[in-house]
Amino acid sequence: MNSNNKHIKTGFKTPDNYFDSFEEKLLNKLSIETEVLIDNKTGYKIPKDYFDAFEKELLSKVEKPEPKVIPLFNTRKLYYVASVAAILIFSLFIINPTYSDPITFDDLEYASIEEYINTENIDISAVELADLYGVETNDLDHISFLNIEDDHILEYLSEETTSDDYYDSEL
Repeated sequence: MNSNNKHIKTGFKTPDNYFDSFEEKLLNKLSIETEVLIDNKTGYKIPKDYFDAFEKELLSKVEKPEPKVIPLFNTRKLYYVASVAAILIFSLFIINPTYSDPITFDDLEYASIEEYINTENIDISAVELADLYGVETNDLDHISFLNIEDDHILEYLSEETTSDDYYDSEL
């Protein structure tokens, strides 16, 4: 190899005077092809005013897609909301029934009534107590309170009073 990159030999060679006649050959070939293209006709003819009417026919034949309409009030969501509301109302009637028996004095226990009377310091006559316990007033007339023994009274007082009440009364 030469330092000036001269005389580089490659495997490609062109014939002598190849580029001298190249221009004439190219022009001859182009002129022949243009003549062939001009004479080459398909034989099909388009009727007069074909494209004027074509657009109208094409638009009439092509189906116009309906635009998607989004309703303001979605019925599918309405069904969901209505079903949830119905379930809630139905469950309220099952879980918490509105029917309840009125509370009467028969439902109260005698012990709770007695406790209320004792803690509230309510003065009740013997007739009222008889009505409370279901005893007739005629039976009260036959009961004698004079025959009560002292032991019974002391036992009753020891059960019903507390030690604080006892100490307060002594002072």
